Amino acid sequence: MEQINRDALFCDETEDYRCPSEADAGEVVTFYFRTEKNGADAVVLLEYDPETGALLQEWQMKRLSWECCAGSVGNGADTNRGIDGSGMADKSDSRFDYYSCALTLGTKIFSYVFQVTWGENVCLYDRIGLTEDAAAHPFRLIPGFHVPEWSKGALMYQIYVDRFCNGDPTNDTETNEYIYLKKPVTRVTDWKEPISTLDVGRFYGGDLQGVLDKLDYLKSLKIEAIYLNPVFESISSHRYDTSDYKNIDPILGTLGDFEELVSVAEANNMHVVLDGVFNHVSDDSVYFDRYYEYLEDGTDTIGAYPYWAYVYDAMSEKKISKEEAEKQAKEYFTAEYGITNYDYTEWFDVFSDTTLKDDNDDEVCDSVGLRAGKPVYGYDGWWGYDSMPIIKATNGSEYQTGTWAEEVIGKNETSKTADNSVTQYWLSKGMDGWRLDVANEVSDETWQHFRKSVKALDSDNVIIGEIWTDAVKYLMGDMYDSVMNYMFRGAAIAYAKGGNSADALNTLERLRERYPKEAFYAMMNLVDSHDTTRLLSYLDGIDDDRKQKEIAEAFPTYENTSDAAKQKQYLVALMQFTYAGAPTIYYGDELGMVGADDPDDRRAMIWGEGNENLVKWYAKLAAIRSSYSALRTGSVEPVYGTDKEILGYVRSDDSDIMLVLMNNSAADKSVTVNVAELGINAAELADVITGNSCSAAGGSVTVNVPAYNGVILTDKGHVKQVSVDEENLKPGFDPAYKIKAEERAVKVTGVSLKKTEITLQKGKTANISENVVVAPQNATNTAVKYKTSDKTVASVDKDGNVTANAKGTATITVTTKDGMFTSECKVTVGDQVQAAKIKLNKTKLSLKKGKTYTLKATVTPKDCTDKSVKWKSSKSSVVKVDANGKVTAKKAGTATITATTKNGLKATCKITVTDPATKVYLTPAMSIKKGSSVKLTASVFPKTTTDKLTWSTSNKKVVTVTKSGKIKGVKTGTATITVKTTSGKKATCKVTVVKSNKKSAGIKLSAKKLTLKQNATKQLKATLDKNATDKVTWSSSNKKVATVDKNGVVTAVKKGTVTITAKTSGGKKATCKVTVKVPATKVKLNKTKATVAKGRTLTLKATMTPSSSTDKLTWTSSNKKVATVDKNGKVKALKKGTATITVKTASGKKATCKITVK
Repeated sequence: MEQINRDALFCDETEDYRCPSEADAGEVVTFYFRTEKNGADAVVLLEYDPETGALLQEWQMKRLSWECCAGSVGNGADTNRGIDGSGMADKSDSRFDYYSCALTLGTKIFSYVFQVTWGENVCLYDRIGLTEDAAAHPFRLIPGFHVPEWSKGALMYQIYVDRFCNGDPTNDTETNEYIYLKKPVTRVTDWKEPISTLDVGRFYGGDLQGVLDKLDYLKSLKIEAIYLNPVFESISSHRYDTSDYKNIDPILGTLGDFEELVSVAEANNMHVVLDGVFNHVSDDSVYFDRYYEYLEDGTDTIGAYPYWAYVYDAMSEKKISKEEAEKQAKEYFTAEYGITNYDYTEWFDVFSDTTLKDDNDDEVCDSVGLRAGKPVYGYDGWWGYDSMPIIKATNGSEYQTGTWAEEVIGKNETSKTADNSVTQYWLSKGMDGWRLDVANEVSDETWQHFRKSVKALDSDNVIIGEIWTDAVKYLMGDMYDSVMNYMFRGAAIAYAKGGNSADALNTLERLRERYPKEAFYAMMNLVDSHDTTRLLSYLDGIDDDRKQKEIAEAFPTYENTSDAAKQKQYLVALMQFTYAGAPTIYYGDELGMVGADDPDDRRAMIWGEGNENLVKWYAKLAAIRSSYSALRTGSVEPVYGTDKEILGYVRSDDSDIMLVLMNNSAADKSVTVNVAELGINAAELADVITGNSCSAAGGSVTVNVPAYNGVILTDKGHVKQVSVDEENLKPGFDPAYKIKAEERAVKVTGVSLKKTEITLQKGKTANISENVVVAPQNATNTAVKYKTSDKTVASVDKDGNVTANAKGTATITVTTKDGMFTSECKVTVGDQVQAAKIKLNKTKLSLKKGKTYTLKATVTPKDCTDKSVKWKSSKSSVVKVDANGKVTAKKAGTATITATTKNGLKATCKITVTDPATKVYLTPAMSIKKGSSVKLTASVFPKTTTDKLTWSTSNKKVVTVTKSGKIKGVKTGTATITVKTTSGKKATCKVTVVKSNKKSAGIKLSAKKLTLKQNATKQLKATLDKNATDKVTWSSSNKKVATVDKNGVVTAVKKGTVTITAKTSGGKKATCKVTVKVPATKVKLNKTKATVAKGRTLTLKATMTPSSSTDKLTWTSSNKKVATVDKNGKVKALKKGTATITVKTASGKKATCKITVK
């Protein structure tokens, strides 16, 4: 049976034996299994329950053959056939037996293996190979498993932010700013300075602004996705020990910097992926707080370590139970520190029976906090590192640990509205997915829920796991979209270093065989990372070894790197950029950066010092890949049977078919390939790299494959012109861009305070940041930190806001980040003075609907500590009141507004809201028979008005009118009936009294066409024959668009057209076509500011409110020399500077976006 496994995996027909996990529910899936000739008596497809592993059903597979496969591999086999069973016959070929069955996929996971029987022997075959445990590694079909389209074949760039580019020196960490791992941290001012063995405490100053500054460079490399190593708050430079997931590390920038980065990246068609370290955190984190920093600085949520250390001390010293100790701990921390939340105490395992030991096996003692001098209680640290406590896996799953899942992953798995979890919070800020650190060390259940949370917001969010080995179990549609493809790295580098091409192809084919197609094309095809030796150094024989002691091996140099290794890097890049998946560049690889394993692989970016030819090679390969979709997402077919030093494969799609050939030897190789067998039917082929062409007459081509390099052949008629943006590549190799040590830094020499004493009443706050003076005025890093001597008296936050908590005195110390200079401010806190009386400036008030008024509350005595009041309306639907006492009349009625002091005193104001009429209509004229009566009805707007109506007649002897509007013809003649609203609006009707009824021969309206804005009204006037007494009735062809009442008043309801008809009692009709337009009440742009590279474009999107608005938009630029904008909002950057783009609606509403052109 070994032959079955090998032939199924390693041949040019593996496409037909892959696990088709892209199938959707309801689709027919055909399963195939192939055995060696006469190697089996029967093959059965067994379905198992994916959760319990129980056998559900069996399907006998029919023995078939593929006639088109007869003959030896590579001799004209059709590699483009589908899986519908066409071309089958009821016999086996000379090499293999074939088995098949077809099933309709349901909505649930389909888990299966193959059972092979020959004679008395029975074996099972799963996605790993031959097995005895059917439930261990079954094949699985996940209906509807899809990865983001943008991630397939995307060119990625990994950035270790601290070492990439320093765009903002003001946020740099200063030397001796704090202690980490028992040593002061260091600010590195010379980016050429060698890496230290304790590199985690050294900071080079790279930041998010630096990444933003280099986006043009990345764009010139055709980068489509930026993967950032951790950016969240941490005390180490690597940041794989997170202190607070919700904050960008201040030395990398601000939330605003991050949002600007993702916004500008999006404008340049780049995606941003963040590093999620969810297996462990920092011991100096808000979650663990081993050094009591967060507890002492003030927090409502206690870290795990202070809590459990108190509990275990109490158990030991007081000889009490754990339950009693926990009760006392909560009482203590609540009373002394104001702790109200103990969630983090459940996240970690802290042990009462073990203590931490140092390298000499001596106990480690606490040096700060409540337990200074006492041994540190033990806890689980990642791979034994006590600086990184791991999250507890309850019942084997982090997802079941306390509130961890709710805070980190979130419970929202369906809504597109983000919750406040770490996972969804950062996605809502514009990033496009997560790379998951040490993903195999977190439970499957956790990642399954994580996927639901990520995809709930947008299915285009990507999930990439850090998996070093086979990743099949993670790529079945319920966890990741992709993984860091270290297996590709192994195959590519082994081949480049002289390995057999067949071995490399076999490794790659094994991945293609076992990985779902969706995931296969999104695999993160890296060749090095922050966890490995740099590519160039690895090619030169420096292996992954973090314990390397030899200086030349631990700290290699470019000058001492062999020429052969430098040449081989061109070969590896060619393989990266032409194979299926997402090629990933580790920052600086394209420059030729060297480095041994961690930490030497994290050297500072060598701007302006890279190998120019290498940089342009990467850029050219990126341009070629971008120009040919076949190299991005086309199928891949291995080419076997060539020289062991020649590695080849075919990439093809509907547009192109391309043959890639590579040579890992030190000499050029002449290779002949039967391209006709590979499906390439062109008379002449050309190398898209060099442009050189070669004849393919007769179906074969002979080509020279250069040493440590390769060719990309395609039909000469399909060759495309590619170009490289050499100008924006210059930062990589032009000496003008070299980093100079401290070229912009001005050191701080001191700090002082304008006021050294302040007095506050209890409960009051004051900001002292305005009093801080850092010298000199032009110092580069003016950042300071604040600390209080007694937070029970006065606390202070990071922005200098001082809060008076209790009577007494406290000292606020201000410390500069640069130089650690200090200055102090004495805070004296006095007792509170309670409110004795509250009075409002109005006790009664009448307002018209829509009007506002601000009530003013006077609280006495004047020295009252807290004069704040809370406002409340008895009926918010009638009158709304805000926190400042501003009332808004919402609708007719009465409501009482109440103002309440902090100590419960109240004052009230009764507000009456009126809704005055704005318009009133009557039928303009009519005739009635003498002695008859008619009830007139006024059309009053708005319909919610509170106005009353009064009626009058100009001549009671002709026409009388009652209080309700009923008129009566007394004698022949004319009189005018007037209706008047309380607010003074009037309408009239001219009434003619005639001797007898008369029918009108026709009817005419005042307008045949009418255009109205939504909610507007207009009266149509009907004219009859003189003295005609007909009644006129009105109707609308579509009341949802516009209505009409008995006075001919048309009200526009929504966008559209409608016909209004007036009809006499004698059957005569007249019509008016009414068009309703919807004006915009607001217009908003998707960006209020944007940075665009010169020569680039950005399309702004305008959204009108309401969305049904019929307004047209016009676009203008304040400076057409800097940026222009077309009628569709497409902005083109012309030269450096700023311009304001304005969009204006037909109704006059505007929105602007400030464009900065770099």
